[in-house]
Amino acid sequence: MTEKLKALKIKLEAFKQKPSITKKQGAIVSAIEEAIEAGFAGNYSVGTVLVDSKFNVVSRGRNTVFKPKFRSEAHAEMNAISSFEVSDSKDQKDRLTLISTLEPCLMCTARILLSGISRILFLQRDGTAGVCDKLHLFPSNYQELSKRVSFTEIKDEPALNALAKDLYEIGEAIWSKEYGL
Repeated sequence: MTEKLKALKIKLEAFKQKPSITKKQGAIVSAIEEAIEAGFAGNYSVGTVLVDSKFNVVSRGRNTVFKPKFRSEAHAEMNAISSFEVSDSKDQKDRLTLISTLEPCLMCTARILLSGISRILFLQRDGTAGVCDKLHLFPSNYQELSKRVSFTEIKDEPALNALAKDLYEIGEAIWSKEYGL
């Protein structure tokens, strides 16, 4: 696992050296950096950033569920939202975008809907736990909240999408190991 993560880190560093990197790409890179660090720590390799309208990062989060101590709520999205909510930021949550390396799970999606964040971008679909296409199955109050939020898969960044796909596969292996599946 460590060797794969090291290889991804090298690829990401090469991407960062591009002279034409956009602010949006820079924010996505920050989320991927968080995911890589989560993996190195032995956690499911997901990273998230909250950004303002100019793609300036205002909060970061990485998955810390398994290490250093098991905490079932310590998903990347949850950690980024909690960090923002306890900060002294003057940014309004409905003007923020949450960028994640992975499609939010059920628990994170519910938290996002309650948080007031209105735009979610993610790099990789989660074939085992993603629910963004299943919002119509949520309870009615959550369905109403979901009308205020857009969930969009980032499809126009092939190099970054490839890194996120690899991180997903690493994360699934870590998940299986930790849960004995």
